[in-house]
Amino acid sequence: MDKVEDLAVEMLEMVSLGFMILDDNFTVIWANKYVKETFGDVIGKKCYTIMHKTPSPPDFCPVSSCLMGGGEKAEAECYDQNLNRWFFVKAERHNSYILHFIVDITEKMRLREELKEREEFYRKLTEISAPLFIVQGDILVFVNSALAEFMGYKREELIDRPFAGLVHPEDLPKLMKRYQDRLTGLRSEEETYPIRLRTKFGDKWVILSAKRIKYKGGNAVLGLVQDIDEIFKEKVAFEELQRILRHDIKNALNLAFVNLELIKDGETGRISSLEESLIKIKELVSHSVDIKAKPVDVAEFIERASKGYEIELNIAGNCSVLGDDSLYSVFHNIIDNAVKHGKAKRVWVEIKPKKEFCEIRIANDGAGIPKELRSRIFEGTSFGNGSGMGLRFVKETVERLGGNVWIEGAEDGKVVFVLRLKTIH
Repeated sequence: MDKVEDLAVEMLEMVSLGFMILDDNFTVIWANKYVKETFGDVIGKKCYTIMHKTPSPPDFCPVSSCLMGGGEKAEAECYDQNLNRWFFVKAERHNSYILHFIVDITEKMRLREELKEREEFYRKLTEISAPLFIVQGDILVFVNSALAEFMGYKREELIDRPFAGLVHPEDLPKLMKRYQDRLTGLRSEEETYPIRLRTKFGDKWVILSAKRIKYKGGNAVLGLVQDIDEIFKEKVAFEELQRILRHDIKNALNLAFVNLELIKDGETGRISSLEESLIKIKELVSHSVDIKAKPVDVAEFIERASKGYEIELNIAGNCSVLGDDSLYSVFHNIIDNAVKHGKAKRVWVEIKPKKEFCEIRIANDGAGIPKELRSRIFEGTSFGNGSGMGLRFVKETVERLGGNVWIEGAEDGKVVFVLRLKTIH
């Protein structure tokens, strides 16, 4: 029997959980190696001073339940402030003794809290009214109800699908490059840009806001979708109106030229007809604006505009604005002036959203613009070896798009071009 008891004691000394024997006065009369290594010298001490650091047993103490409450078994979870650890404690009555078990559950509590936070996070994501999703390894691993409704699918139909299959083929190369760059840290953690999604109802223009996150221990991208398709339907209708107006202008011009030729031939009675044609043309022109509106990725346009120049280009940030292809010429003119007339070798661009506008700041290391010319630089005033007419075009185009442009300068002639363009909401 002694050998069996010795073996039992030896086994209790080896296990990675705490085991104590208490008398009926909460005093520790035996403890295994784990308890001694964790809490120090415990023999002869009250168990509640060891476990709870209190002068008397707390209400939830399982030992107290056995000794004072008349129970046979009790258990509880408690936190040790000194050790910064969580423990599961259990007490069982055996005659006049109490067997006290202690298990370190700190990791379990941490995982439980993480699970709770994760569940709360996903609950909030599901309840958000804006369409959103999480992509990991090119696969949709989470979509909320709003995105499923926007795409025309059930949530379970979208989960585990490749996100690339929902993107318009023309937009896919740009999106996949940005996705991979973002995961590897080559792009900023968060940015927005326009793409087309292939819904059950057809292709739709959206603004995609993408952010790098951690999901189940790995890198992933959280995407928020903003529907701007209605904006483009209105713009398509507007462009159709402009096409009709241009057709009418062409017809009116043809008629004016016919009348002009007849007047040259001596038919002066045609003067009134010519006047009417010219008045009509003036009215048509005043109501006609030649634009093809679309979402413009500012950083992409600037990168395109800088090609062909031997410069070092640095771009920070990005915005999506409502514009047209003339913005390419805007950025091209600014960079062209910096390189050709300022002899710039480096160009810095900072792009930041500012409420309803996107602010674009373009600086360079070139010769700059003389201080006395800055107030007239957008009027076609010449400087360096150029006429300055390109900068007049810059101002007119930006203002036509509902924005504004100005320059900020220093005494040494260096300047920063500042543009504000309307963002897409």
